[in-house]
Amino acid sequence: KPGYPTVGPYTLEECNENEKAVVVKNDNYYDAESITMPRITFLVMADSDAQSLAFKNKEIDMALNITATIAEGYPNPEEIWKIPQISSYFIALNSGSTGPDYLKNVDVRRALALSIDKDALVSAVGSEEYYRVLHGYVPVGLAGAESDFRKEQDAKEKYLEYNPEEAKALLAKAGYDESNPLKIVYKYSQSQLHADVAQILQQMWQKVGINCELTVVESGVFYNQVDNGDYEVSRYGYSAGDDPSQFLNLWTTGQQIVASVDDPTYDKMVDEAGYLVDHTEYMNALHAAERYLVQEMVYVIPLFNYNTPCLLKTNVKGVQMWGLNPFFGSVTVEAAAE
Repeated sequence: KPGYPTVGPYTLEECNENEKAVVVKNDNYYDAESITMPRITFLVMADSDAQSLAFKNKEIDMALNITATIAEGYPNPEEIWKIPQISSYFIALNSGSTGPDYLKNVDVRRALALSIDKDALVSAVGSEEYYRVLHGYVPVGLAGAESDFRKEQDAKEKYLEYNPEEAKALLAKAGYDESNPLKIVYKYSQSQLHADVAQILQQMWQKVGINCELTVVESGVFYNQVDNGDYEVSRYGYSAGDDPSQFLNLWTTGQQIVASVDDPTYDKMVDEAGYLVDHTEYMNALHAAERYLVQEMVYVIPLFNYNTPCLLKTNVKGVQMWGLNPFFGSVTVEAAAE
């Protein structure tokens, strides 16, 4: 039986991507004595309703992917655990070599952005406790030149504010009207949140004359397709916790698996920012790169920040956050009350 190499506290014992993954304690880990959980089983449940039902039926101790709607109406608030995330939920536009011709026109990309009422969208998908409108690509929670990177920029300028009339004018300028409507394909992975967002976007785009076809695929397939450039317009999400450059580097040619943003000017802006030693100059350069990426060229369309609600049994103690991910090695499970 082949083993799985590891340098961490656990080693992979079993993995079936359609069923479950089982990890067991790594006795060779340098701090193995501190690891309290000998075995952890992760069940594959893409559907958030299935997860919450399995949790209710005591089949699982933690549900890592539930919707804000489930969390907001959940009868036992002490079992709700919110994982704080410095995260950005946005729309990726494939303007590179594998993308459609219409996305190579910045006027069309801008029309797609200006026709989205972010306030209405966010209000529809969940409460402000979990979702907040994102006016730029870099989310709230990262240091900027003087304060929070996002907040200090929003105080000066909010990017791509809702303007359906301008969106219609830009579409007309690009040659699209009632007799020749713009037709797009929006791809998203299977989850209730992604489906809700997709349907709301479809309705908003329809109001300015854009015909949007929705395509939903299973999560593993979704990421393979996006990584291969097999998409036009797609949902996307990213989380990081150290520096705004982590978000901005994602769309440089060197970092992308597929260059869906193919712009040497942007590459140069991000690269040159990395050589700046002065903190304020560095952050100002990152602000300029973000403005170019979002406001000037509209390569991505930011939608909202999100926090992830989870369900966690009250007798499960000691779950930690390692960076942006929960760590279960120090968990203890007390006897459950009947």
